Amino acid sequence: MEFQEKAKIRIEHWISHSDQHQKEYENFADELEQAGKADSAESIKEMAAYEAKSAMCEANAFLLKDGIEEMVLDNVDQVDVDGDEIRLVNIFGEQKILKAKIKRYNNSEGKFILEEV
Repeated sequence: MEFQEKAKIRIEHWISHSDQHQKEYENFADELEQAGKADSAESIKEMAAYEAKSAMCEANAFLLKDGIEEMVLDNVDQVDVDGDEIRLVNIFGEQKILKAKIKRYNNSEGKFILEEV
């Protein structure tokens, strides 16, 4: 896939995904206000404003081999587990199926660490 095509897909995905988060934040802020937690609701609204400027939730998947992390797929948006198989799908539709287990997921680093089984 050409760079420009990937860039277009990535940007469209981020916009759509960010919109979903914004709706969740608005709903949660409304719930907080209804529960009498106006200060907390305002904090969520402020956080949502910052997040709207920089939303991105995809993760990169790495396979741990001899203590070394090797990237197997970037921009992972979907993970399916079926027994000892893990199917990774990224925002470009690329897929990898591995005989592995999830060892660790770190959202703040945007990283899945997989281990062969």
